[in-house]
Amino acid sequence: MVAFMDKIWDKIWERLSGEWRVIKQNWQVFGAFQIVVILALWAILSWHFSGMIDTQDTTIQSQLAMIESLKDTLDGEGPLKTQRHLSDTQKKCLTSNFNGSLKDFVAVPNIAIYSVPGEEQEIYANDFYSLFLTIGFKPVFIPDAVPEHDDDSGVIVGLSNPKNPSKNALKVENALLRGRQKISESGWLCG
Repeated sequence: MVAFMDKIWDKIWERLSGEWRVIKQNWQVFGAFQIVVILALWAILSWHFSGMIDTQDTTIQSQLAMIESLKDTLDGEGPLKTQRHLSDTQKKCLTSNFNGSLKDFVAVPNIAIYSVPGEEQEIYANDFYSLFLTIGFKPVFIPDAVPEHDDDSGVIVGLSNPKNPSKNALKVENALLRGRQKISESGWLCG
């Protein structure tokens, strides 16, 4: 068995020695060929793995957004907190969304902020009051409001004509939605 392995090894060595002489005589061609092969492999592998990396990046960004959303939920309306409030992230998001649309309003609108009775609801409404005041609106805080429907909850946007909301009302709704607020609409009689 050892003699057989020695013969195989001798043949391999003889073959490699013969190839080495050819390579040694044409080293430029061999070097160029190796560079071309390496570049081709690099191009193929980078193309293949870049798609995988992009997919992973997208997945990571999606999961980070979900984590941020869950953090906001725990900071605001989550099961671990009894008091709702606007988190710093929500305030920044709402401020940037409203600041972009504030210049589009014909005049700086008064925004009435109503709150149903209760300490928790009034604290949450006060967060919006402070935010709107900081942004440049003219908020008016009115506690002890009575909701129109029993299932009204969250941020309710009162509209004088829910079937045909004004442009300003749509801007406020869109800014709230972009600020990740759950909103609903309610009829509002102006008088």
